Amino acid sequence: WNQCPEHVRRRLVLENDDVSYPVTDTLSIHGETGVPLVFDNLHHAVLNPAGLAEAVALRRCLATWPADQ
Repeated sequence: WNQCPEHVRRRLVLENDDVSYPVTDTLSIHGETGVPLVFDNLHHAVLNPAGLAEAVALRRCLATWPADQ
C-alpha cells in the first residue's frame, strides 16, 4: 500500500473472500490503510470465523466509504 502511487491508491478497494480474507481481516487492513471495502455476502456466508452477523459486516464495510459515495 505504501509503495503504491497516489493515483493507484485512489482506485483500489478490498473485498472479503471465501478462502483467506474474512470481513474482519479486511476491516483490519482498512484500519491500517484507509482503503475502502466492498462486502461480498456469499463469501461472508462461506468464511466468517468471527461469526459476524451479515448486517453488521455490511454496515462496517459501508462505513469505510466517504459519506458522499
